[in-house]
Amino acid sequence: MLKIKKEYTFWKPVTILSPTEDGKTEQSIIKVQFKYDAKQQAIMAKGYKDADAGMYDELGLNAFKSVIIGWDGIADEDGNAIIFNQEMLEEVLHLPWIASAISKTWERALLADPMLGN
Repeated sequence: MLKIKKEYTFWKPVTILSPTEDGKTEQSIIKVQFKYDAKQQAIMAKGYKDADAGMYDELGLNAFKSVIIGWDGIADEDGNAIIFNQEMLEEVLHLPWIASAISKTWERALLADPMLGN
């Protein structure tokens, strides 16, 4: 039997390539919890002002803030876990390499993986 839920959530691994001081990149994998929201999906897909720079306009940033509801695997420079909240989410999304990786993961999850987590 197909059950229709009021809310669909799912976790996805996100691979992030962060710049290092020596000009190379460092790979990290975090987990991001998403909440499916059809209205925000379209806004997020067009949320970049400049896709190469990874900068989101306010509409795109607000859309992200409504569909990302958790994370695991993000720490500060001392290795202390950063607890998810809306303020930290906004700060993290202003880092273009992170915003871009999360955006690509979201798009792949919805377009290429109809079961979202299976």
